[in-house]
Amino acid sequence: MKLLKLTTLFLLGITATALSQRPQKHDLKFNYTQLPSAPLDAAIVNYTSTVNLMYVDAINEEKAKALAEYEAEMADYPRIEQQAKANYDERLAQYKVEKEAYDNKSAGKKFIEKNVLEENTKPSNPGSYYPPAKPYLREIKSQKVFNQEMLSNTYLKLEGFNLATENAVIITVDMYGYEGLDPEFKTEKRKMFNSKTKAEYYDTYTWYETSYKHPMNLKIETPDGQVLFNETFTEFNDFIIAKTKETKGSSQAMNRESYVKSLQDKAVTQNLKIINAFINDNYGYRVVERKSTIYSVKEKKHDYSDYKSAFISANDGYSLLVSDFEAGSVKLKEAIVLWETALKESDTEDKKARINQKVTLVTYYNLIDAYIALNEFSKAESVLNKLAMESDKKKETNKIDEYKLYLKDIKDRWEINNG
Repeated sequence: MKLLKLTTLFLLGITATALSQRPQKHDLKFNYTQLPSAPLDAAIVNYTSTVNLMYVDAINEEKAKALAEYEAEMADYPRIEQQAKANYDERLAQYKVEKEAYDNKSAGKKFIEKNVLEENTKPSNPGSYYPPAKPYLREIKSQKVFNQEMLSNTYLKLEGFNLATENAVIITVDMYGYEGLDPEFKTEKRKMFNSKTKAEYYDTYTWYETSYKHPMNLKIETPDGQVLFNETFTEFNDFIIAKTKETKGSSQAMNRESYVKSLQDKAVTQNLKIINAFINDNYGYRVVERKSTIYSVKEKKHDYSDYKSAFISANDGYSLLVSDFEAGSVKLKEAIVLWETALKESDTEDKKARINQKVTLVTYYNLIDAYIALNEFSKAESVLNKLAMESDKKKETNKIDEYKLYLKDIKDRWEINNG
């Protein structure tokens, strides 16, 4: 039988009321191992995880194309350089012929050609020879290519299972690549008010704005090849709007390349965390923190030593459940007996009664948490019903709704794993 495992941390605080009986609120934090909502076969104790960068092939193809172009141009470069040298030599030889003819002309003829006929017949020197520029490898600007092993080891962990290949559930995430718009400069004038001068004025605020997404698909297979899940998360297909911090002024400096890279990292991190939470919610034994409360009652006109004893027992019980469920259960049941016994005195109509309405309600809270921790769900439901009948205040109603959701989730998981 699989049991809820808990670790506890108590933070003491006090909630005072206008009544003579003053419930004391002891805030409780405990970690418990959440049972999977879709448990795997008990024989499966290992998992493997892989991240595939589906967009890398297109990047590599473009790089290969650029490299092929470069190599072809380099192979043809000697011919181009040879042709360029031959052309230069031809121009230089022609220049020398024309230069000799020009030099042989009389000064008078040169003057007439230049100033009367407006003809400049002096040949131009082709200058020194410079070979053609060599080909260069075209730079391919692409989105970030992540380390696949690092991503899988960091973000794809099936809690409660070993990372091993033998008889393992297979987790595969296909990343289809970052898509985003070029950051757009935004500006807005806003009406302001000077409280000292009582005058209105306008300030200009600027920022950059873009939208991005990174679609991903999750596939989960059993060791024998049965596909348990194979879907692209729909929320990853929706663009997310991102804005830089607004600044006052008409301009804002921005390194676009660095900003886009940061969004690429953010998209991958956020999406993989969502996927990992989904995996563990359905198939893993995830450690989850729950925040709750244990109530005792401050003595004034009545003796509440039973509530003190119940608090001590409950405190010990929650602390022991993670390491020794049986011992923890014994202590928690001791507290339950004291609380149930106290409720026999409940008089919700008399504010001065030892167990008045306020004390009755907080006692119900104590019992609900304790019964859920012990997996005694029918008893927890019974106390919830009593709590609902006792108060219709919005505060109590909201708390009841929270308990119902928590109880349903824990109960459903328990029944699936212990059915």
